[in-house]
Amino acid sequence: LGGNSYLNSNSLGFNYQRHFNPRWSAGLKYSYFSNELSTEGKKMISDFENTKPGDVAYVPEIDWPKQNYMAVVNWYPMYGKINVYNKGIVHFDVYLLGGYGQIELKSGATDTMTAGGGVGFWFSQHLSGRFEMRYQSYEAQYYSGAKDIHWTMTGLTLGYML
Repeated sequence: LGGNSYLNSNSLGFNYQRHFNPRWSAGLKYSYFSNELSTEGKKMISDFENTKPGDVAYVPEIDWPKQNYMAVVNWYPMYGKINVYNKGIVHFDVYLLGGYGQIELKSGATDTMTAGGGVGFWFSQHLSGRFEMRYQSYEAQYYSGAKDIHWTMTGLTLGYML
């Protein structure tokens, strides 16, 4: 959500979390991005390809993400358990996170920061899942100069606990 309006980016990655106690964990995030033009980006390219002499059309500047590395800290202010129709107990935790790292763009690597939160569910002793929403920012390079990019990212994670 947000980011470059001419680009749709999806990512696949992994998270590693080391829990120090029930309230704090630190970890690493890695994401590999796949990118495609959005409807607006495709329209601008089509308009450019169909120009006639004297027409004006623009090609969008895009500095797409390739991969992302981050160190994160998580704080868990609330945790508990839910009885699921008397079929079993699911444990949950609500968390806030902050992180810093590098994002590799078409133009090269740059610093990135993130902040957000989510809810985690512990389905069994070893299986967990998370829903997360976070803000992430970085600086992209364009011909006209640098531009701050602000994303709202959502994620679903399936985890295995050792």
